[in-house]
Amino acid sequence: MSLHEIHKRNEDHKTNRAGWLRAAVLGVNDGLVSTASLMIGIVSAGKNDFVLTAGAAAITAGAMSMAVGEYVSVRSQNDIEESDRRLEKEHLELDPEGELEELTQIYQSRGLSRTTAEKVAQELHDHDALGAHLRDELGQFEATKARPLQAAVASALSFTAGGLIPFGERKDCGIENWTDNPSNRYGWRLRYGHYRGRWSNRSHLRYLSYLVDSPFLRAIAVPSNFH
Repeated sequence: MSLHEIHKRNEDHKTNRAGWLRAAVLGVNDGLVSTASLMIGIVSAGKNDFVLTAGAAAITAGAMSMAVGEYVSVRSQNDIEESDRRLEKEHLELDPEGELEELTQIYQSRGLSRTTAEKVAQELHDHDALGAHLRDELGQFEATKARPLQAAVASALSFTAGGLIPFGERKDCGIENWTDNPSNRYGWRLRYGHYRGRWSNRSHLRYLSYLVDSPFLRAIAVPSNFH
């Protein structure tokens, strides 16, 4: 197998999606549940004239809140990673021999012999000591690095997408039958599970089973809870 084919095959890995995918899944779920719950509550109260306005307001406020919250949260993670980077740099300056021995033992614990581990650690120290310790001691990788802005944008957009789902269902069936239509109640779950499985390259049935067992989505799917 050629090197090009190996690189092409490696493109199937989804680790580099972990940061924004987590934020996107959370955003879609929150957008769907919170917006649908609010709109169902307004319909149940007989205030049909305000349901679209309330839904739009919920999406706007929720998307901004999710974006800010996600940014602050991931930024905190980013700050911790940067703090560890500075600390590790200080350790290398104070005790390079001790840090070299620490890296050697890490490689030994992964199955290398003492001689091979010493050689690998020494060559990596000569090439990029800080990078070797960040990667192999602290588990910091470029592909999984915290990216606050990316997470914030993914969260806001996915919340909006999730919040718009009930609008489409309302248009299809009419306001009077909106909460009583079985296709609406379960259509939300099926669509959410489909895209979640597609983004993460996992079985769609796996995520659909999570949705069926979700007490939160089950709550908004049962109209008797709102009458």
